[in-house]
Amino acid sequence: MYLPSANAEGIIPQTDEYLSLKPLDLEKYKQDGVLAITKKLNGDQLNRYMVSKQADLVMLMFLFPDLFDRNIEKKNFTFYEAHTLHDSSLSKSVHCIVANRLGMKKTAYRLFQEALDIDLGPNMKSSDTGIHSASMGGIWQSAIIGFGGLSFREGGLHIDPHLPENWERIRFSIVWHGNALLITVSGDRMEVTNLGSEDISASLFQFQVTIPAGATIIKERNRKNEF
Repeated sequence: MYLPSANAEGIIPQTDEYLSLKPLDLEKYKQDGVLAITKKLNGDQLNRYMVSKQADLVMLMFLFPDLFDRNIEKKNFTFYEAHTLHDSSLSKSVHCIVANRLGMKKTAYRLFQEALDIDLGPNMKSSDTGIHSASMGGIWQSAIIGFGGLSFREGGLHIDPHLPENWERIRFSIVWHGNALLITVSGDRMEVTNLGSEDISASLFQFQVTIPAGATIIKERNRKNEF
């Protein structure tokens, strides 16, 4: 996969010509709702501007969390979120997850609420004739991968949750290598129960642990390890 190098400001171009396109303030169009920009600019005109429809470079950061250092990741998230219309129902959930991972709590929760509004709010009405399963999947990922801190990195399973301040608890289950795990997070406390038949190695709050089959491990966050 071809990956352009970051420029002097630390921005990785989405395409080779992206950073040479015309800038455009998207704030008004974002406020006016999905596809509002198409009432002023057609597709050919949009291609001349530094505008993204959905998560693109941010999607790369979501899928490969070990590919970039945190400083580069934060610079690119901030840059591309400002240039993204979120005209795809799947865009805000991906941005929510990356924002949460970067410690941008208010931004992450705002994007989560806006992702919910895609189907539950007054905008796209994309569930009027049936369920919107892709959007539901993105919202699940925002909650579990984003706030629940679930990730699969080099070295295996990682769980490093950061709940919104108004959430008391989150509980979810996953299957890891054929073994069911039940995860409960309350603030800075995490409880993981291995319901499977094999011992599981995992990173919990950045602590590497072994969870024996049938056992429960409780870990608390060490604030000294915070970024």
